[in-house]
Amino acid sequence: MKTADVSVPMAWMVRRADLITLVTCIGIITLFSVGLLRLALDGHPLSVIDEHIHFDYAVRVSQGELPWRGAVLGPQLLHEWACGVGHEGGGLPYACGDPRLSIDDIPSGKLSSGYGHYPTFFLGAAATEAVLAWTTGLSDPLTAFRVFSALTMILGVVSCAIFGWLIGLRTWGLIAATVVPVAASMIVFAGTIVNPSSTAILTGSLIAGTGILWMQRGRGFVWLALAAAFSAMIAVTDSLAVGGFGLAMLIAIVGPRFGLVADEVWRPKWWQLLVLIAVTVAPIVAWGQYIRVTATVPNSALYGFIPPAGRKDILIGAAQELATLHTPWRETGGIWADPVGLVPRLLNGVSFGIPLWITVLVIGGLVMAVGRRWLEFSRSKRPDLTDDVKRGRVSLMDPTLLLAVGTLMTLVLYPPALRISNWITFGFNFGVVDRYSNNLAPLLVLLALLLLKNSWYARILAILGSVGAIGVVAAGL
Repeated sequence: MKTADVSVPMAWMVRRADLITLVTCIGIITLFSVGLLRLALDGHPLSVIDEHIHFDYAVRVSQGELPWRGAVLGPQLLHEWACGVGHEGGGLPYACGDPRLSIDDIPSGKLSSGYGHYPTFFLGAAATEAVLAWTTGLSDPLTAFRVFSALTMILGVVSCAIFGWLIGLRTWGLIAATVVPVAASMIVFAGTIVNPSSTAILTGSLIAGTGILWMQRGRGFVWLALAAAFSAMIAVTDSLAVGGFGLAMLIAIVGPRFGLVADEVWRPKWWQLLVLIAVTVAPIVAWGQYIRVTATVPNSALYGFIPPAGRKDILIGAAQELATLHTPWRETGGIWADPVGLVPRLLNGVSFGIPLWITVLVIGGLVMAVGRRWLEFSRSKRPDLTDDVKRGRVSLMDPTLLLAVGTLMTLVLYPPALRISNWITFGFNFGVVDRYSNNLAPLLVLLALLLLKNSWYARILAILGSVGAIGVVAAGL
């Protein structure tokens, strides 16, 4: 009697499940992309999140010029504010076309503060404007720049899906890895305005994906180094995810000296850690020199209105940042457009509460996973355990675990460090905004899915992320 071969139908079922997952991901990405692009194209006023500064920067780059400390905002911004979409902060003292209207009427001051940004994002925005003008014959810089922001965020979602697949996530896990990083208005909002933060998900997924693949395979460090260099050249906050890998590498290198057993596959070297530090710091140093050389006014000309802060002030500010969880998932109400229809309104309404639950599930889940692993390790050190049990214990040098520890440390430590750095550099004591953490979202989600290998956990995250991502852009559907 012949035994039935069950391998063929099982393989077919696996392929069928993967196909359904891929179709689902493509469908969600398509809906998200359509909604996001429509929101970017709806002609809403310039955002108070420095959009007028970013718009002026992109226009300046399209004209072959970079801003400097002391550069005066251009006439295109004045025209857009007075005669175009306006500004959500309010109008100018004089109407469009009034001869009394001048750049001195800009409420934030006539000097540009955009010089602190690298030109990379703005070069892409200017190129998009040139392509659209060439293909359509129409010149609308603001629309083109916002389209570029939306496209970079869409590419980020696609990148999340690709790397989720490459590191081995399937079905619910793959859907969660794709959509959860953009399931909050604070993250998605940057894709509807002219803002370098729209690239945070793309750069975060590139760093997370290449880095985890290097850990899994023990080879491919060059791809992580390239991803880190690319991200660092766009914005300082776009390379935050490198911090988690750097701290994990440091623990992996030093750990064996304290009796911890090194991982058999992933064994980072000192020179690799130094390479990551170099490619991350180099743009900061280089652009800092550009600012110093080209400046025509001191910092006080731009920031003189800010009250000076002393050591006690910055100590209190740093302590506040340390105690505050700067989660990437937060509802800000920044997207003004209202959805039409019952289903879009329901999705949008529910999406307001989803960021909190994602924060609890992802960041809280990671903390629990790390704590559980430490507890298991501590119990395995008990002298009354047999050798068999000891040999089966889970090592603290597991690369994914080390990366989770490093990423959580980065999330907690970078805000006070950045606040102190700003005080030393500029003399002001401003709080660190949560959107700087957006770059960490893809990595946090991937780590949670890899450490908490539970189908129901992945299923809940996938459902929450899908509703959240589509709900945020529901007004554009």
